[in-house]
Amino acid sequence: MKLNKLSLFYCLAILFAISFSACGDDDGGSGNVDCNDASAVTNAISDELQAVNDASTAFSNDPTNNDLCEDFKDAYIDYIDALRDLRDCANQAGVTDWQDTLDAAEAAAEDLLCM
Repeated sequence: MKLNKLSLFYCLAILFAISFSACGDDDGGSGNVDCNDASAVTNAISDELQAVNDASTAFSNDPTNNDLCEDFKDAYIDYIDALRDLRDCANQAGVTDWQDTLDAAEAAAEDLLCM
């Protein structure tokens, strides 16, 4: 059940990343990211997203392995942190529930029980 909840928030986070990446006016954006450049936004989170995908695949293949569970949880939290860094882009795009969505996703990740 918790893994399903985590998957839902993972999908929502990706949706938000895609939805704001092509919108808004850029006034310097989030750090060095041009919020109007979808590839720049994607590149800003690509390493973390790849780590989540890799960890998710590994954990799915062996869901009883505690180390893989912890790796998945850690990778997911790192991905959320990377998305938090793009808050300015989300604000420019008018995404009003960015922080709430990321907080909920992080709570779901923290609730993932690894044995």
